[in-house]
Amino acid sequence: MSFGATRSHAGRRLESNGFGLCADVFEYGPDPGTINCDDPTNGKRPTQEVFRYLEIFADLAARKIETVRLLNRQVEIEAQLRVSEERYRTIFDRSADSFFLMDDLFRECNRASLKLFGCDEDDIVGHSPAEFSPKFQPDGQRSDKLAAEYINRARGGSPQNFEWTHMRKDGTELNCEVSLAAIDVNGRPMIMAIVRDLTERRRAAHDKETSAIASQLFLSSRTLDLVYSQLPKILVSRFNVGCAAIEIYDSASDEMVLAGEEGTGLLPGFRSPVSMSVTGTVARTGETRN
Repeated sequence: MSFGATRSHAGRRLESNGFGLCADVFEYGPDPGTINCDDPTNGKRPTQEVFRYLEIFADLAARKIETVRLLNRQVEIEAQLRVSEERYRTIFDRSADSFFLMDDLFRECNRASLKLFGCDEDDIVGHSPAEFSPKFQPDGQRSDKLAAEYINRARGGSPQNFEWTHMRKDGTELNCEVSLAAIDVNGRPMIMAIVRDLTERRRAAHDKETSAIASQLFLSSRTLDLVYSQLPKILVSRFNVGCAAIEIYDSASDEMVLAGEEGTGLLPGFRSPVSMSVTGTVARTGETRN
């Protein structure tokens, strides 16, 4: 006696051929199967009662096969889910970007987010994103209302990507890029938020652009006097400082000579003792100071 399975239930097709009979067994799966019953003892044709028993047995066998396969499939799915969860957790915890799970409040965060905001997990979980933002964004909109708009759009199925000014626990403002997307976590609708600090990226881009402007000044200027007069203006405008100056060390007199300035109120050619100037000390000794 043997049996196998291919579709969803025991088949009703019974056949008698010579001294035996068979019943097809169907169940979800790739391979067909049958139950065969032979009577080698007296060679008599199986009775109708044997046919009924065979049909019942085929049905029970098919159901059993289906149950086993479903259980095996469930175990396989659970194993795949565990692997997926472990991969997700690894990415979530080890990412250099800040990851958050949230509804209207932060519900979970990774280590990078703690570093970004300079706080502990308890300072984030259970709190609103607006608590980590200044009252107003650079465009003048209220942070709490604008944050709610972005969250609602993401919750409605429209992923959001935007720049945002966040605020660390110590009050320092951060320029960030924020991505929001709706996800399902164990049947619970949530928002996945990814926050990237743009401060260093913007600083690097700003410095690169400033270097390009200064290089162009050097290349296009016919005299150093033009460089001396224009470079301080570039530094003041690019770095938001009150004043800037270029001094040249005169070794014969051991003095610093003002070659160009912006915002100091001094005239080019002004001289000062090296001992009264930080740049003079650097020029004389070659040692830089902060």
